[in-house]
Amino acid sequence: MSKISNPADGAISRRTATKLLAAAAAAPLFAAPAIVRAQSRVPDLLLFMMGDVHSGYRYMPGLVSTIKQVLALNPGANAAMLFNGDMHEAGNILSVRNNAAIDFALIDSLHGLMPIVVNIGNHDADIFDPADFVTRMNSRGVTVISNITDRRTGQLFARPMTTLKTSDATINLIGFGTPSLTSYSATYRADFNVPDPGTYAAQMLPSLQTNGTLNIAMAHTGFQYDQAIIPSMTTPFILHGAHDHLVFSQQLGRNYHIHTGYWCSSVTVASVFFSRFGPIVKTTVLPIDPLQAGDPTLQTLITQQKAAYLTSQDLQVIGTMPQALALDQAVLFACSALRQASGADVALLSHTTFGDGLPKGPVTPFDFSAFIRFDGAFVQAVVDGATLAQVLTRTNQFGDFPYTQRTGDYLYASPVTPVAGQQYKIIVNSFAASSAASQQLYFGTTQIQFSAVPNLMLKAVVQAALPQ
Repeated sequence: MSKISNPADGAISRRTATKLLAAAAAAPLFAAPAIVRAQSRVPDLLLFMMGDVHSGYRYMPGLVSTIKQVLALNPGANAAMLFNGDMHEAGNILSVRNNAAIDFALIDSLHGLMPIVVNIGNHDADIFDPADFVTRMNSRGVTVISNITDRRTGQLFARPMTTLKTSDATINLIGFGTPSLTSYSATYRADFNVPDPGTYAAQMLPSLQTNGTLNIAMAHTGFQYDQAIIPSMTTPFILHGAHDHLVFSQQLGRNYHIHTGYWCSSVTVASVFFSRFGPIVKTTVLPIDPLQAGDPTLQTLITQQKAAYLTSQDLQVIGTMPQALALDQAVLFACSALRQASGADVALLSHTTFGDGLPKGPVTPFDFSAFIRFDGAFVQAVVDGATLAQVLTRTNQFGDFPYTQRTGDYLYASPVTPVAGQQYKIIVNSFAASSAASQQLYFGTTQIQFSAVPNLMLKAVVQAALPQ
């Protein structure tokens, strides 16, 4: 693989964006010797795909070592690293205090192994001015793409697309941001102008060539907005989604819709084989064990940075877990704690309120903040069994949840089997019921009448339930 050759990534206009899409002729980011496929099953292209990194330090060393192992098992394969937004997390006090030094060290640890492409997510303004974020990434040889305009300049924050080239094919990548402006940092929220994903897709995707190419949309938009992009996808196409912290891979005819996880707890590897019939894509989700032996340089840096920037208060022990709980199991533990504390029949919690799971052994405020990202109050309601049964069809969308029933962000629910004719008290974090749109998304209805629950906050409820 050749060293990355990046075109200039300065802010550019939508007119320039359209010209770039029409031309699709940016300098190649990598070129490798042709693979003799008759004698080897090494993929023509390896795509390491990840969204919603969120300063996931528990997993970063293991992520780097896993990527290096995959590359070593596929000598000669072209490869690229695609980070689909949200590299940073304001809830991670270490990242805030050291100006995301570890986040950028992750980039540095992968630099030189393969090209790195980053699409701008809503949390990439958590720590820096978004224009500064792009500059810092570009200075490390990273290509940043986005369709988000900086209102202060009227220019895009980064180039709208980039092109990778192998000896066999051209790979076009185009970036999408989420138009949900309330999810961006309040400091810079007014500076973002984000087009509607469906409208932007209809304008831009038909311009992408399809002969001898693979087109990839890096869409940090969320599952619901992804659905508006799909009708405009050319073939063959990969829609690499993010923002909802989902993990799945769905084939749609000759196209693919992929979401790749959160907090560096897994990486999706897409093995691409080019043929005269077009590219064949096989995806594998590789979970990252936070206890595995990881990249020693990155692990040492994390240890040093914790010692330098975290206080004794950040590291006090507030509970001790007998075993580690991955995110889904940890949130169900929180649901159980909430149900017991409130006396409700069913406890419901919105899933992107949470980030990482809970580690085995001592739990500190630093760990706890990675688990519960946003504290908040609760609302409650009484519903009949039929209504509750309908609500529950939209909950717990993890694992092999059917693609056609996905809603994107969703509620976790404590277990219950509703009985028709009975009444049930439900309790949920107030964010999920904060607007008609939220109620429709999470509950599938706006007809439930909620009331506030006094003197109950999420972090206090769950912390009190941690084993001591």
